[in-house]
Amino acid sequence: MGIDIYLDGAEEYQSRIAEERERFEKAVAYRNSIPSDQPELQEKAQKEVEICWGALYSGKKGYLCSSYNRNGLFRGLEEIFGFDVAAYIFPGDWRNPVPVKGEEFVARIRLLQGVAVTALSKGKTRLPWLEEFTESSGERAPDVHPQHVSGEEFGNQIFGLLAGSGDVSELEGGPADPAPHFDPRRHGWYVTAGLQELLDFGRLAEEMNRQGKGTFAAISY
Repeated sequence: MGIDIYLDGAEEYQSRIAEERERFEKAVAYRNSIPSDQPELQEKAQKEVEICWGALYSGKKGYLCSSYNRNGLFRGLEEIFGFDVAAYIFPGDWRNPVPVKGEEFVARIRLLQGVAVTALSKGKTRLPWLEEFTESSGERAPDVHPQHVSGEEFGNQIFGLLAGSGDVSELEGGPADPAPHFDPRRHGWYVTAGLQELLDFGRLAEEMNRQGKGTFAAISY
């Protein structure tokens, strides 16, 4: 359960990944054909399956996702930057397609990358990085209160109910206070691979815009 975002809609995305899906299916068929007495070959084939699977769901293909639990992409970025990053890069009413201007989108992700560089180069581990956002952009940081939290609120209610019935420490995610400090083990992925996924998404939109095509984000949550 989470946020799914498709550049120009799910149908367009499905046509965009036709070649990747074919490679994935071939990789699966090859893996399944390997005899059980060849574990090393099976392991190598399984890694190829995982690589092909990852290629299906990536910003390069115009797809983004974020779970509602604490490990979700947008939950992690909000923890770091102190505001609703999803609302910042996809402003508008999510019940309708949200226009995406590739150049502006890429500029916003580049800004967030710059904020991270600024903060870490100064040794600023205290979160959130609101001051660094202003320093990098020359503007006040967006509203710190999330705007698209209907699913998140539902998740928090469920975890609250479960908490009354026993130990939920082993469940993934759940309500949590924002981390007071940047922890590379906890936050490193978000400011590296996470922002890169967003950048890839924006670059695809930018390329489509250069070809004269308007782009939008279809967001389900």
